[in-house]
Amino acid sequence: MTHSTKPPITLRSRDVAASAAQSERARMPAAFSSNAESRRILEEMIFNDRFSEEFEGKTVMVGLDEASAIKSSNAFPFIGTSSLTSCVGIAAYDPDAKVGAVAHIKLTTSARDFGHVAKMIARLIDTANAVGGRTFILYSFNGRNGSREWNDQLAGFLEREAVTLIASGTVSRFEQREEHNFVLDTRSGEIFTAKID
Repeated sequence: MTHSTKPPITLRSRDVAASAAQSERARMPAAFSSNAESRRILEEMIFNDRFSEEFEGKTVMVGLDEASAIKSSNAFPFIGTSSLTSCVGIAAYDPDAKVGAVAHIKLTTSARDFGHVAKMIARLIDTANAVGGRTFILYSFNGRNGSREWNDQLAGFLEREAVTLIASGTVSRFEQREEHNFVLDTRSGEIFTAKID
């Protein structure tokens, strides 16, 4: 089995995210546009606008502390989640089987207990295997949220979990991403998100 090492394309809403950020920044005080929470809100507004336009009615949206997986042949070929304010999103994609899976993981306030995160990642992989997936590209979203005091501990934990999964042959590659909202196209592996640079 061969696996593509080419990362999925991050669609930027026909560059709506970039242009909206520029036009919004022109109308906003500098303190607002440079504030991380304000940027997150703007990204979510852009994401929801594009989602309504292109993905609504074609997407399995995963809710808080849920995990779901679909094949590209599903009537709804997109899978994603949104509003990862303090949560972590995990996506798994098998490019050969064209299976995509997403988990929206609620975090506890403890920096020392990532047991729930580990259980949700295992549940995500099991769910993806159940619909035909075998070897996955794994992504984390919002795992390096700078507002958490224990941010580096979480990012390190996610990295170690991925290394274990790579060693077992379950995962071929891992990438940590910062977006708070995303949709994965199971037909191509492309990821749509609204990201303001």
